[in-house]
Formats: sequence, C-alpha cells, structure tokens
Amino acid sequence: MSSAEIFLASFNRIEKWLRASLDSPSSMGFTQLVRLMSKKGHTSVIKYEEDLYQFAQLRNAIVHDKISPEFVIAQPNEWAIERILVIEDALLRPKTIGQLFNKKVVMFEKNTPLKELLKIAEKKKYSQFPLQHQGKLVGVITLRMLGYWFARFVSQHDTLNLEHLTANDLLMSDGKKSNYLLLDEEVSYDEAEALFHQQPSLEVIFITSNQSSKQQITGIIRPRDFINIEEKSE
Repeated sequence: MSSAEIFLASFNRIEKWLRASLDSPSSMGFTQLVRLMSKKGHTSVIKYEEDLYQFAQLRNAIVHDKISPEFVIAQPNEWAIERILVIEDALLRPKTIGQLFNKKVVMFEKNTPLKELLKIAEKKKYSQFPLQHQGKLVGVITLRMLGYWFARFVSQHDTLNLEHLTANDLLMSDGKKSNYLLLDEEVSYDEAEALFHQQPSLEVIFITSNQSSKQQITGIIRPRDFINIEEKSE
C-alpha cells in the first residue's frame, strides 16, 4: 500500500468511528464530527482535535486534488502516517489505566507514627503514603504535603517534637482538602491524564477493581507516570 492509501484507510476508520459514536447523518462532514465530539467532552478527541483538523485538510488534498486516478499531488509523510495511526489507536482502541498502571500498592495504617513514615521515605524513597483504616483508604500523604506541614509546624512551635504524632495528624491538619481520586481500572489513559490538568491539587490517582464488592486498590498513578509512559512509546 502507498502512504496515501495507508493514511486514507486510517482516516476512514476514524471517520466511521466518529459517525457511529454520534449516530450522525452521512451528510455531516469530518470536521463537524470532530467539533461535536469535542464539545461533548470526549477527552481523546479534545487531545487530538487540532491534528484531526489538519488531517481532514490533507485527506481532501489527496482525494479531491488528484491530477489523475494514478497521480496524487499530496503524499503523507512518515510523521503523518505514524501520527494518524497513533490517534486511531487512542480513539478506537484506548488503553485503560488498569492495563498501564496496575501494580501492588503498599498501604499504611493511619495511626503509623510520623517518625516511621519519615524513615521509610528516606530509606525506600517513597513519595506517597496511602493511608488505610479497617481496610479502607482514608487519605494519602505525599512529600509535598509533608513539606507544607513541616513549614507550618515550625512556624507555630519553638521546638520540633514528633514523638506522639501520627500520619493521621497530618490528614487532620489538612482539613477536608483532597489530593487524590479513586478511578475504575477501565477508565482510559487520556481521561486520567486530563484530570491532572483539570485539578491542580490532584497528586495521586488510585486505581480500583470493579471485580470485587470491596474497595480494592490495584494501582497508583502520579503525574510523572504519564511522562514515563510517553517516553517509552517514543
């Protein structure tokens, strides 16, 4: 297949998916489909919206500006081919957070002494401490939280005594602010990534399994994890 044929085949599959997703009439053009899906808040379409508009122009040049059936003026380059195939996968076969980020999550009891958490952070380089009580997630302490807490504590006290402080004391001092979310493992990669951009205070996403009636944490995502995934795919 020529590069134009590969491009057109992928473009047509994306257009078919858009039309089926919106149950739209055949008279609606590709850019209209993209715009409508974007307005409906489809995360992946929003992420690739500008690329899709550009590809619509390229598609028109290939299909409508032929000199002859055998001669195509516009030939997609290697970047365009690779890019449209990546977008097709993201739209038609989206990766879920369960597929990409499942891992064993170490949990800590909320009454764990603060000094113990600090020793673990130094020794094991942990940056998040999910806290549980009676088997249920009740909050998460991050190094960022610890930094703010220490700054506030030192400014309010003459001496620094951690002997009787627990992880739960940090959660209580943070009030009702939430820096984490629970998401089902079937949520798409793009949806989860978008949440970090939409919620500046969000530091951690915990993945939960829909296979159990109990709250089962099956993975964890930090903002940097998306960077690591994208670097590996390049």
